[in-house]
Amino acid sequence: MNKPVTLSRTLLAGMFSAALAAPVYADHHGAQEPTSPGHNPPQGEPTRELEREVAEAGRDAAQYVGDATITAEIKARYAADDEVSMLGISVETEEGVVQLSGFTPSPVEKSQAERIARDVDGVTEVHNDIVIRAEKD
Repeated sequence: MNKPVTLSRTLLAGMFSAALAAPVYADHHGAQEPTSPGHNPPQGEPTRELEREVAEAGRDAAQYVGDATITAEIKARYAADDEVSMLGISVETEEGVVQLSGFTPSPVEKSQAERIARDVDGVTEVHNDIVIRAEKD
């Protein structure tokens, strides 16, 4: 019973892939893309500009996901570490640069928080603006 569903999904996936690949194939082989009646796609440079914008948006999205992954990994390591209290430390990441801020009661915790952040894959730089503040009694 499961085979017809699997076969139809496979066929659907193949048709979808072919539909997505057709414009790329046509572009690389000098063919023109088919147009629907009443639709005139932009010609020349505007199309290239749109392609560049789409590619840049893809890179921006990938960078955002990468930065969010770095931040999540740092916070997870803080949670697993006995020296660092993740409650008082804020972590933000932009283009691989990590910004640490907040408060900690000891210089040991401040330096451990920075060390942990530096050890995460994808981190290019760490700005440690954590302030050492004695705990209130």
